[in-house]
Amino acid sequence: MPQTRTDPHAALDRLVGVVDALRENCGWTARLTPERLAPYLVEEAAEVSETVAAGQLGSPLASELGDILFQILLHARLGEERGEMTLTDVIEALEAKLLRRNTHVFAEDGSVLAEPDRDPDAAERAWQRAKAAERAARGEDPAGEADPLQGLPASLSALSLAQKALGRAAGRTEVFAHQTHDAAVPGPGAPGAAGAGPSHAPSGAGPGLAPSGAGEATEDHADAIGEAILAQVSLARAAGVDADRALRDALTRHLSQGTR
Repeated sequence: MPQTRTDPHAALDRLVGVVDALRENCGWTARLTPERLAPYLVEEAAEVSETVAAGQLGSPLASELGDILFQILLHARLGEERGEMTLTDVIEALEAKLLRRNTHVFAEDGSVLAEPDRDPDAAERAWQRAKAAERAARGEDPAGEADPLQGLPASLSALSLAQKALGRAAGRTEVFAHQTHDAAVPGPGAPGAAGAGPSHAPSGAGPGLAPSGAGEATEDHADAIGEAILAQVSLARAAGVDADRALRDALTRHLSQGTR
């Protein structure tokens, strides 16, 4: 049964008070800066992802999401101290962004449309239009095609960064999925497939990818392996698979097999 939504205002006010007290009375919290906080936010986001992947969608997820909320409240408090932003600014910025990027649901005045367009494709179109307008306002390429990495966080994992960049330039980079045909994802039961065990490498490693022994890797080897990985990421994107998650799951499977 769905839980009845309760008013979060009082709880949020109490939590803000707790964060303020920590900032003022805890030596560790008092030393925090935005730069020192940033790595913790990345770590906490990863823990949320792992909790969801494990299917722990009740109290464990609430706890992990609370850790992220703590990060947000700390950043807002630091912003207040610098005189640059407040928690209200954070909330209002999010509200404005959601209204701006979801014109299939909201009118210009923020009210819900009499007949919202519930087609998932409508959400994608509205988001793309809003992002294009935002890029243009910053003096960037509205389509984001001149530089597919434009605006993507450099701290993303290489797999996630590649998958997002390929998605932005799908019309031009889909060819990567076909350039390195020997690096195609092996089928079930093939060497290198899931369940084959960590000691089995793909037999079709592609030109220049044959193992050369520890310490003997050349720049050509590195380039060839990079191209092969990029081809696999492109295949993952075309199949609707999160490449980063797929690799993590495969690693977990192989490690669990090795401990049996």
